[in-house]
Amino acid sequence: MSKILVCNTGPLIAFSLIKRLDILRSIFDVIAISEEVRHEVLQGGGTGGKLAMWTEPEWISDAVLKEALYQAGEK
Repeated sequence: MSKILVCNTGPLIAFSLIKRLDILRSIFDVIAISEEVRHEVLQGGGTGGKLAMWTEPEWISDAVLKEALYQAGEK
């Protein structure tokens, strides 16, 4: 069974700033985020744009979250 984390912006920005997203990857198979979280991270959150060059790893996805919401009837 896959370990999935539904995540908000804070942990992604914090781990990105210290260049340690690998810690989350070592614990979870997939990190599910909303489109709003993706947008906020790409805007840099409260980092003053320090994440402007952030590249989203393939194991961070909004597709998993969309599918879960769809199956729950939240179309």
